[in-house]
Order: sequence, then C-alpha cells, then structure tokens
Amino acid sequence: MVKPTLGGSSWALDRDASLALNVGDAEQSTSLGRADSLAHDLALRILRGENQPDALLPSVRSLAEQHSMTPPTVQRALCTLHGMGLVRATHGRGVEVQNPNSCCSPRLAPLRFEAVADDADASVKLLERHLDMRLDLAGLLVARFDAAEAIRNFALPLARVTTADTEVARMEADLGLNDTAVQMVDNFLAGAALRCLEAVVREVPGVAVALYGDGDMYTQSMNEAVRGIAMGGDGGWHRARAAVLRWHAHSIERYKHLMAL
Repeated sequence: MVKPTLGGSSWALDRDASLALNVGDAEQSTSLGRADSLAHDLALRILRGENQPDALLPSVRSLAEQHSMTPPTVQRALCTLHGMGLVRATHGRGVEVQNPNSCCSPRLAPLRFEAVADDADASVKLLERHLDMRLDLAGLLVARFDAAEAIRNFALPLARVTTADTEVARMEADLGLNDTAVQMVDNFLAGAALRCLEAVVREVPGVAVALYGDGDMYTQSMNEAVRGIAMGGDGGWHRARAAVLRWHAHSIERYKHLMAL
C-alpha cells in the first residue's frame, strides 16, 4: 500500500501494519504454546516409562504429522526436552531418550509429580525424597560454613523464618533460607538441587499447604532448629536436624491427607 500524500489520511497504512504485526505475534505465540504443550506431553511419556531410555523418538516429520504441527514447532519442543536432559540428538541416529532418573532440571521436578498424579503413594515418596535431599544437603553445607560468617548472614533470614505469620510468608522465608545457604557456599550443584525443591513447593498442588499450612508446627520446629544452629558443633546440628525431621514428618502426614481428599 502506498502511503497517501499530504492532505490525505495515513491511518490505513498504520492500521494494516499494526494488524500484520499483531497477527505475526499471535502466530508465534501460538507456535510457542503448542511447542510447550508437545514438550510437556512427551516429557510425561518419558517419566512414565512409555518411552524407555535409549529408545528413539519418532522423527521430527512423524511428530509433526501426528500432532498437526510444523517441523519448526516440533524442533522447539525437542529443544525444551533436551534442556531438561530427557533426550539427546545423535547425528545419523535420531533423538534418543535419556534416563529421567539422571536428570536434575528444576523444570522437570514438578512434572515428576504430575507423572504419578494417579498414585498417591508415589507422590508421597517423591516429596519425602525431596525433603530428605534438602536435609542431607543442609548438613553438608553447614559443615562448610564459617561460624562468624554464618551468624552474620543467617541472622535476618532466620528471623524471617521464625516470625512469618502466614502460609505464603512462611514459604517465602523458608525458600529464602535456602538461597542464603547456597550463596554462602557458592555451589552450583547445591543450587540446582534446591531449585528443584523450590519448583516443587511453588508448583505442585498441596505441597506448600502441607509444609507451611500449620503455622504452629512450623514455627516451633524452626525455633528449635535455630537454637540448635546457634549452639554450633555436632550436638547443635543434631538438635536442629531432629526439629526439622519432626516438621517434615508432620508435613508428610498433612500431604497424605490432602492427597486423599
């Protein structure tokens, strides 16, 4: 379209250009949404064992035909799976499924719960595994802390943990404690593990309620844990660990109850 000369109206060109851009944005957004949807479905199939490790996924062309998508959309979905560690592309062979138990992407953590959504016992075991991992990791991190630095860096996060008075505030304070610990040791592996737990807490239905819904139990346990940490030494850590274990056990029972509803 030729832009009208002076004295005419230019709104038609601006409108048509805007519409073209909006249509392009909408198509791209739809494509990305479909790619995410396909990646989600394929990830669940892998987590459920429907696609076994070392097996090949169908070709890009086959997946595009099966799901009525364009090959570039399928490629984006496969890139997402690759980022999660669930697949690996091998030249001359295709896209190979990896062992999901060796993948530790935080994006994958909530999907593990979705994959066993119909199995309450499996969901409970997954949560127990994440909480055990956090506690074991905490023990390893505490051993690396400088006492004076720990007192200085943990003072404010611990105060927030023991004074939080709502479920959301308790959750944010507790996750903030994880962040402080990771920053102190500057360990990317510890960070990745705790990011998995954070994704579970924030995204898996019922987990935050189970962990932080009982304010009295959480506050009592954390106050006891703080006193143990303040004691220092092995005795102090054992006291703190015992308090956290009581909270974990109580939270697991709450989660079981929620799963049964």
